[in-house]
Amino acid sequence: MYRQEGSLEVGNGVLSRLLEEESLPDEAVADFIINLLFAGNETTAKTMLFAVYFLTQCPRALKQLLEEQDSLRSCCGEEEMLTWQDYKAMPFTQCVIDETLRLGGIAIWLMRETTEDVKYQDYVIPKGCFVVPFLSAVHLDENVFNGALSFNPWRWMDPENEEKRNWRNSPFYAPFGGGGRFCPGAELARLQIALFLRYFVTTYSWTQTREDRMSFFPSARLVNGLQIRLTRRHMQPAG
Repeated sequence: MYRQEGSLEVGNGVLSRLLEEESLPDEAVADFIINLLFAGNETTAKTMLFAVYFLTQCPRALKQLLEEQDSLRSCCGEEEMLTWQDYKAMPFTQCVIDETLRLGGIAIWLMRETTEDVKYQDYVIPKGCFVVPFLSAVHLDENVFNGALSFNPWRWMDPENEEKRNWRNSPFYAPFGGGGRFCPGAELARLQIALFLRYFVTTYSWTQTREDRMSFFPSARLVNGLQIRLTRRHMQPAG
């Protein structure tokens, strides 16, 4: 997409504002839009997909999550709107989200440029170099997390992991990045995932119809897209 003289309609949307900004080249505008769409939509949707996949592989976790949500639903009523207090009363759901983000994080790497010479262990990274830290190298490190390759939401109930769990500034767990590039939608994304899990597991049961596995190249994904057959709980198959 390239800007053309006289082709722009004036508006207050993000796209219009970007196209009006003459100091930004076309490539920068296109890059910003692509990143905005990816960060604001695909990341959260993929995390929901991964959560269902991990829960499918771990019936014990699915059972505990369902019990928590059924208990909450019986307290607040099926037709009542959830409150912020209800959201905060989902400790195991939060553990499932944390473990999904650790094991199947979408933003598995970051790109940075050094603004000065940086000494790291026995290396010196000169000013102006591009550095690509892989978050998954820490999230999946057996020296940091026992059984790092296993889906274990109960690990986040361990007091020893309390400091690691602080995803806002932990050096061991950074699913939303950090520093000046920390994701501004982190809390909203977690809320969306929690609400999706609540309504999905309380409304449906499902069976996986095709084997699947995680792949982390070129980004985190399920090789076969998680093919499942849905059935409404306490009802006949949904088709």
